[in-house]
Amino acid sequence: MKYLILILTLFLAYTLNAQESFSSKQYNFRITFPKGWEVSTKDKKYVVEASENDNIELSINATIYYNLSDSFNISYIQIDSLKKIIENQMSFQYQKYLVLRSGKGQIDGVPAYFYFIQYSDYKDGYLTKFISFQYQFIYRRVFYSMFGVFPASVYEDYEKIFNQTYFTFRFLEKM
Repeated sequence: MKYLILILTLFLAYTLNAQESFSSKQYNFRITFPKGWEVSTKDKKYVVEASENDNIELSINATIYYNLSDSFNISYIQIDSLKKIIENQMSFQYQKYLVLRSGKGQIDGVPAYFYFIQYSDYKDGYLTKFISFQYQFIYRRVFYSMFGVFPASVYEDYEKIFNQTYFTFRFLEKM
């Protein structure tokens, strides 16, 4: 019980201090981004993306699959199958990458898979190590993918911020 109260207190403190909330009626969700982050819907690849600067970004993509049943969720798909797809995408884009961790979790009570990946890419002419978090889940025929990325050098500063932001994701209407 103490832990539940602590989690709720932290969630409320974060939400009250957060400046930017985003809602999508079309994709049935809302999320709150950290204070000072720029939130945009200009890039049509994503429903929304937010960034603190050019190195630290979080985006959400959503695709509606009309022929799925409302009860279909991510747990009907093998986690290793999605991991292989992500590994193929990473190997196509980057020469070196490493899946640090993957597993199962929940986003607003809905089963989700997560992938924690380290890769290298050139930023401003220098080879830089990045960390990305990816959460994937399906709710009411919509496949959601949340993707966050930041330089590995600031991992300690941003892991908590990204987890708090993911924790604010809520469906507008639940079954």
